[in-house]
Amino acid sequence: MRRKLADLHAKLDDCGRRLHDFSVRSVQLEQEIQRESQVAGKPSGAEESLDAVKVELRIQDRQGADLEEQLSEADKALEKAESLLQSKQNELEDLNKDLRQCNLQQFIQQTGVLPAHAHSRTELQDQLEQLELAAGRSATPVEFPPRPTAKQFLGHPRNLQNPLVSSLNPEGVYV
Repeated sequence: MRRKLADLHAKLDDCGRRLHDFSVRSVQLEQEIQRESQVAGKPSGAEESLDAVKVELRIQDRQGADLEEQLSEADKALEKAESLLQSKQNELEDLNKDLRQCNLQQFIQQTGVLPAHAHSRTELQDQLEQLELAAGRSATPVEFPPRPTAKQFLGHPRNLQNPLVSSLNPEGVYV
């Protein structure tokens, strides 16, 4: 009986040891299961980086679209500014022409004489052709009439009908 009791104690110890080994093994298996469930719940590193790249790509697409829209608005504004500039330049040219015309009319009114360059081009060509014909008939060189001077145009400056008065310093020193 003692032997049987010793065998039973040995078997009991053996069963206790095996039970302890099984409980340790079950704890290890539970930990592995938890780790695997956590890993299965989270995407892998490659999937995470792919998702991050997709999000970044969407953001950059939106920014690109915004920049394209701003560029088209800037182009429209530039075209509008260019057309406005062109119209202002045309207006400036017209005003300059009007100013030259007014200056010429004022000169004519003040002096009473047309300027030398006011003759029409055809009149000057006719005079030149007549001089050339006269030169062709005679062997002597043709002498052109002397050019009129300012004194001949204006007369003596003190005798002007409407003398020009300048607001500038007569000494020639301008500040």
